[in-house]
Amino acid sequence: MSNLGEPLVCWKKSRNPRIRLICFPYAGGGSFMYKDWAKYIPDDVELLAVDLRGRGGRFNERLSADINTHINDILVNYGHLNELPLIVFGHSMGGLLGFEFSRAVKERLGHEILHFFPSASRAPQLPRVMDVTYNLSDDDFLSKLGESDGLPREIFESSELRDIFLPILRSDVRLCEVYCFEGATLLECPISVIGGTMDQGVLRHELETWREHTTKDTCLHLISAGHFYVDTHRLQVINIIMKQIGSTSIL
Repeated sequence: MSNLGEPLVCWKKSRNPRIRLICFPYAGGGSFMYKDWAKYIPDDVELLAVDLRGRGGRFNERLSADINTHINDILVNYGHLNELPLIVFGHSMGGLLGFEFSRAVKERLGHEILHFFPSASRAPQLPRVMDVTYNLSDDDFLSKLGESDGLPREIFESSELRDIFLPILRSDVRLCEVYCFEGATLLECPISVIGGTMDQGVLRHELETWREHTTKDTCLHLISAGHFYVDTHRLQVINIIMKQIGSTSIL
């Protein structure tokens, strides 16, 4: 089941769901990066993923680098979600979006999520340590992106793909680079942080400082991989999530 064209896409609809899992994408990604997760998620977990403006079924919508715009888009669809406990997963940029979404659910709707899983994502209060890149020329911007360990080479080699994805990537990178942490609202749910041991862009101490954002327990899970382990080590990520919430993935 899916509802393409909306901010929330349902990749697995359960008859008797116990929990809802909502997943946020990394920069340039969308809900489709989580579609295959439905094969491994147990039947008592409903799987939803986020499409930001300008991608997936929302491709014709205008891109936005404003994090509050994206959160508002999702909250419009949140009314029916609070019928069940909600867990939130976000990879890289998705960790930041998932965090602000979880805080908005608490602050604006009066609900607390059950569990938060930031993945390959620096704690939001940390100062930015990299140079601003979103406003570079196309060639320089792509050169910087090329230093990452997971950007498909096709984007660089195909002018058609470049024309499609470059504006999306630039908008997402801008969102991350201009983000400014505000407020002191603490989550009241456990935070399970996931990271890659070979991820040079997100260091261990930057993952550990997520503990400052909850009144509950935090734990750190490390995967022997680079930044995009959410794609290359998908089952390990799913197993971590399912173990923490007391479910068993389907392998």
